[in-house]
Amino acid sequence: MTNLDMSVPAVLRRAAEVYQRNGAHKGSYYNAQQEREGVPVSECRVCVLGAIDIAAGGAPASFPDAGDQPRLVLAGHLGIDTSEAHVDGDVAAWHDARQTTPKQVVEALLAAAAAAEAVAS
Repeated sequence: MTNLDMSVPAVLRRAAEVYQRNGAHKGSYYNAQQEREGVPVSECRVCVLGAIDIAAGGAPASFPDAGDQPRLVLAGHLGIDTSEAHVDGDVAAWHDARQTTPKQVVEALLAAAAAAEAVAS
């Protein structure tokens, strides 16, 4: 299965794995300093949106089409109004908030995946 064929729950679960493996980064999609030091971009620390981008087959901040629906599902799970144009900004603000922990990010990704799967079945 290619990343373009991955279901929304699969992308969200994969994003949780990427986030845990790469580590958390707040303030931008990924830690560009790591990239400048020679770390492959796919292995740099990421924010939740960067993790979704990687899980959907792209690089952080590449906005692959396969990441669009997972972003919306996560936003909806977080209680963000998905009819607004600034969904990514709201998700990023939630992620970057001082009180949001890496554990909460992983839990949110996995819970959004489970909810999307339940709706699909």
